[in-house]
Amino acid sequence: MAKLPVQLLLILFILPAVAGLNFDVDVSAITDHSVKDIEYGEDISGTQGINATVENVGSIGCTYRMKADFQQGNESFERFSSPEPLWQGDYERLEIKYIPTNYTGKIETNLSLQYCDQEKQIDSFNFNVTENTTINSTVDSRTVSSNHESSKIEIKGDTLIPQEEPSYWKTSSAQIINGTAEIEYDAPIFDRQEEITYTVIEDGEIIGSTTVGFKPEPTLKEKIIDKKLEVLTGLLTASILFNILLVLKQKGILARLQSLEYQLPDFKKQD
Repeated sequence: MAKLPVQLLLILFILPAVAGLNFDVDVSAITDHSVKDIEYGEDISGTQGINATVENVGSIGCTYRMKADFQQGNESFERFSSPEPLWQGDYERLEIKYIPTNYTGKIETNLSLQYCDQEKQIDSFNFNVTENTTINSTVDSRTVSSNHESSKIEIKGDTLIPQEEPSYWKTSSAQIINGTAEIEYDAPIFDRQEEITYTVIEDGEIIGSTTVGFKPEPTLKEKIIDKKLEVLTGLLTASILFNILLVLKQKGILARLQSLEYQLPDFKKQD
């Protein structure tokens, strides 16, 4: 009978013991990105549109948002794209819209990407504003509903582009579809007293600005109904009072009340 080598015997005894052990492998989450095909206008006369394809090349899902810092003369402005949740391997085209107002000349731009509580710079460039844009007219809008993340408004036009927002709020452009737009924002603390001003675009042209509040406003029909209710309430109150007086008159109570003489006590000190 052939004898097994000592090494082989050790392996045969060790393997079953090793197989019964459980190993917990801790693989750290990886957050990363890939950005390509960045597009923007080098010379603009109105709206600047910055587009880029962003891909999640990490190991976990993240919400991605582009941020642009514009240095416009002595002033600086921040603008953001809409946030996009991306799982690993997913990609999306992100866009930032910006309208420089009351300015012509060069604008320095720093483009960065925010995701998973990080911010990474992805590009820097300059572009030239060839025409001065001023916005003097206003466009009416009505807030239908609102919460801490978004609001639904009724307004005419095609596109809303942020013009002015509360400090540290992140806002993005919104499409107007059939007279309705859903605006999104990321507010450190949501307050219905705040407002956001948007530039309104229709058929590629600026038609004015609109200021959006976060308190839902009644429609014209609802206002008319409320006014009618106020009038009806007033008429009903007057009718009730008239009928009370009529009953008192019929029973003679009113006449007796009017004929009563009241003697006021004399508080003068008597000598």
